[in-house]
Amino acid sequence: MEKSDKKRILTRVLIVIAALTLLSCCFLGSTFARYVTNADGSGTVGVAKWDITISGDGTGTTAASFSDLSPDADIGGKGATHSTGYYPIATIANKGEVNASVTFGAASDPTATLASGVTAETEGYNTYYSQTNTNSMFSIAFYSDDSGTPLSSGYTLAAGNTLNIYAKVTWTTQSDAMDTWYGENVESVTWTLSYTATQNSELPTVQP
Repeated sequence: MEKSDKKRILTRVLIVIAALTLLSCCFLGSTFARYVTNADGSGTVGVAKWDITISGDGTGTTAASFSDLSPDADIGGKGATHSTGYYPIATIANKGEVNASVTFGAASDPTATLASGVTAETEGYNTYYSQTNTNSMFSIAFYSDDSGTPLSSGYTLAAGNTLNIYAKVTWTTQSDAMDTWYGENVESVTWTLSYTATQNSELPTVQP
C-alpha cells in the first residue's frame, strides 16, 4: 500500500472519530446538562376543636336539690297538680369550633326513698306504694330559663354558645288517700339525669 493511500485512510479514520466524539458530546449534553429544579415543602391541616363543658348542681356527683313538694291543697282529687319552681340544674358550654346536639333528660324512673322504719308491713304499703304509682305521681320537665320556656332534648348548641337547663318537678294527684300515704311515708323522690353532647356540624362547611 502506498503512503498516499495510508494517509487518506488515516485522515478518514480521524474524521470519523471526530464526528463520533461530537455526536457523543451532544448526547451527553442532553443527558447531564438539562434544567432541574427541586424543592421541599409541607402541608398542615388544623383539627377543629371539640370542647364541651357540662356543669351545675344536677351534674356529676352532686344532686340538684328542689324545695320540698306537696300535693295541691286547693282542688285535690285525681289530676290536680302542684309543682316546684324552675331550678337551674346544668350549664352546657360549647367552647369548640363545631356545633353540638345536646340530649338530656331523666335516665331512670323516679325512685321514692321511704322514711326510716317504713316496710312492707306498714299500713297501706301494698295498697298505695309501687313504682307504677310513683311514676304516675311525680314527673320532671326541662326548660331553657326560669320563666317556663320548654326545652326539648336534641337542642343544637352552636359553637361558642352556652345552654342553661332548668327543671321543674310536678306532683300529680292520683287519689287523696295515695297522696296522704306518700306524704306520711316517703322521704324523697329522685331521678338519675343524663346529658350528652354529640357533634352535628363539620368544618369546612363546604368541601372544595
